[in-house]
Amino acid sequence: MMKSNKNIELRILKAILWIYIILCILIAGLNYGYASRATPKVASFITWLWQFYENWVKTLFIIIGSFLTIRIIGNSKRSVMRKRNLIGFIVSALIVHITVPILLNNKELYFFAMPLPWTTIPL
Repeated sequence: MMKSNKNIELRILKAILWIYIILCILIAGLNYGYASRATPKVASFITWLWQFYENWVKTLFIIIGSFLTIRIIGNSKRSVMRKRNLIGFIVSALIVHITVPILLNNKELYFFAMPLPWTTIPL
């Protein structure tokens, strides 16, 4: 029974990762590829969609994925540090993607928290 639950959770985690990748490519492609040629109203909506995805949807994926990973790895000496790392990841995602952008009214704040942000500038 436990093995079956872990397999289901692993499948859900894989599905979340694939959905994340596909949505990222699709929405980023619209934002960085099409929005500059779209009408102002459509461009504004695409930018809003990109910022909503980057801040809210990505954070939701991080939280769900982290909890699923914690459940999948189980209890062992090695998993204690992984659990702490994942909890720290959840907290930092909530701060960087939700709390601080709301407080500072800057929806693109996550760019400043990315490692090597200058590598994504050409995109």
